[in-house]
Amino acid sequence: MIYINSILDVIDNSGIFKFKYICTLNKYKNPKYGDIVIGVVYSLYNNNLYKKSDKCKGILVQQKKFLNFKKYYSIKFNKNAVIIINNKLNFVGTKSNNYISKYIKYKLNMNKFKIKFI
Repeated sequence: MIYINSILDVIDNSGIFKFKYICTLNKYKNPKYGDIVIGVVYSLYNNNLYKKSDKCKGILVQQKKFLNFKKYYSIKFNKNAVIIINNKLNFVGTKSNNYISKYIKYKLNMNKFKIKFI
């Protein structure tokens, strides 16, 4: 489960290394797969776009909680991870460094983004 002040990994090449979770943009308290989350830059690589403690948005794409599909099929990742987006809901990075489930691809229509799908 992801709670307030949880540290999430960023798996794209936007320059941000860690992301501190604040809230979601839906009515639920805890985020689920594919939700847009708001957070603060916790640590970063050398980057001119963001500085430490800047607010930014991200899409939750990996979670330690099980994602159950129909029968006998579920997905669980080893870490909690997001992809950074800007205010117009476009991706900041150009490619992903890790795998993302196809469930999120079809939920968010992410065809223009170069990522590896499971």
